[in-house]
Amino acid sequence: MSELFGERFTSPELIGEGGMGQVYRVTDPRLARTVALKMLQTDLPEKLSARFENEARITGRLEHPSIPPVYEYGETDQKVPYFALKLLNGHTLEEVIQKLREGDKDTHEKYDFPERMRICIRLCEALEYAHSQGVLHRDIKPENVMLGPFGEVWLLDWGVAGPPSEPTGNEEKTDRLTEESTFMGTMTFAAPEQLAGIYSPQSDQYSLGAVFYELFCLEAAHKGKDRMELMTSVLHETPRSPESLKNPLQGRVPREVSNLLKRMLQKKPEDRFESVGAVKDELQTIVGGDISVVCPHTLTKKTMYRIGKALDNHNYWLMPLLLLWLLYPLYALSHWLSGYLFG
Repeated sequence: MSELFGERFTSPELIGEGGMGQVYRVTDPRLARTVALKMLQTDLPEKLSARFENEARITGRLEHPSIPPVYEYGETDQKVPYFALKLLNGHTLEEVIQKLREGDKDTHEKYDFPERMRICIRLCEALEYAHSQGVLHRDIKPENVMLGPFGEVWLLDWGVAGPPSEPTGNEEKTDRLTEESTFMGTMTFAAPEQLAGIYSPQSDQYSLGAVFYELFCLEAAHKGKDRMELMTSVLHETPRSPESLKNPLQGRVPREVSNLLKRMLQKKPEDRFESVGAVKDELQTIVGGDISVVCPHTLTKKTMYRIGKALDNHNYWLMPLLLLWLLYPLYALSHWLSGYLFG
């Protein structure tokens, strides 16, 4: 294996393999560091080879803490394309969700609702940045998200990333629909319009919402026994209301999170948030406690938040007033009882 890399990289160790090629852990002797090296299979169709190059070039120009940096792109002495990128340690979001589903208590303690919201915010930040550069991910799913040991969150696999696009006619829609149907895993997280070849920041937002839904609800937003049933679910069916789903280890999904998920998963793009940045802002508001009031439940939560904030800012005079407000009914009750019993 060493002869494939020549002197450029040393100590190769295979750590992953897929339909497009292999991933090796190698040492870069020039900088004395360990990196990941993605190598393309030489017998692939031209379309897949272009996807490999596309991933290297797009990821290489996206500079964000939650997007793994590409260090180098080139060919081996045997003319095999490769690109070197940051070696990531951790678990995929898909693996974490599976452990949550299985009821692993340690995983539930580590990834409680506030921690899941933090992960969602980091993903929004990465996608918001990519959109600002005119790049759509177009294949967002849990297996393309990596969680590091120190709180890192990475959005991976930009192989089908590209600019916004729309079909030019019915024929292209049909061709695209057939093409998408071969990627069953992707279809689970695809926006309805994406199945017709329409890609936009809102379609990325929908896919992100489907990932968030599975992270909080521990079930897929859309299901199907076969390709056509799954496609029908994506196009026409509304996912189960998140707050109606209760897990014994995590309780119910908070109402404000449920409302956010429902909006992200609207069938019509114009009914979703105006941008991923707006999703991020709403998540930060939820984490901060100053949530939007859309029902009596959220009104109660916001009222308690405002009371708590007022106590923090004016505790010297507000605390005695609050105590009087709480104690007065007890005083009135005791006064009435004494009059009733002894009057």
